Amino acid sequence: MVIFISWAGSSSAARRFRGLALARRPYGWAQIATFVITGLLIVLLAVAVRDQLPQRRARGFAVVLLALLGAALILAGFPVDVPMLSGGSPATWHGWVHGIAFLLIIAAGALAPLAMAAGVRGDPGWRPIAVVSLAATVVFVVFLFLPWCNATFLLAIITLFAWIAAVAVRLATLRQSQQDQHAT
Repeated sequence: MVIFISWAGSSSAARRFRGLALARRPYGWAQIATFVITGLLIVLLAVAVRDQLPQRRARGFAVVLLALLGAALILAGFPVDVPMLSGGSPATWHGWVHGIAFLLIIAAGALAPLAMAAGVRGDPGWRPIAVVSLAATVVFVVFLFLPWCNATFLLAIITLFAWIAAVAVRLATLRQSQQDQHAT
């Protein structure tokens, strides 16, 4: 773990890691495909969660923000520009799309768990997700503001994906228990 954090925090290694998104690199296609597929899966999760959440106004915000997160990940599949790798501004339209998608991921990553917590509060079936959502928001934001550069950014993203996984698992267990009740 310490080696990984050291690697992710060093500037040359970080540039190589971010540079994978460039289509000219041998594995750029894999990172782009991962952004697009992950984004599509998160949009599908938002659609699946929509009907299972309690009927509250915050439910709509949670679903929209989760879908926005997925859409932003799809847009993040656009390759970055070379100047962006060293902190410069985008030079092409696809660089701008990638940069705006990054900002949407950060905003939706902070707000979607909060909206989910508000949307499920008090519902016994979703109560664990309310607590996990609040904790995920706090940890995500703290990691974004810690000064260790790429290492803490990666931990923030891991926190966000762990929250998404928790929502998906809760949805699956609730659906399974509903199917079990209908079968008996």
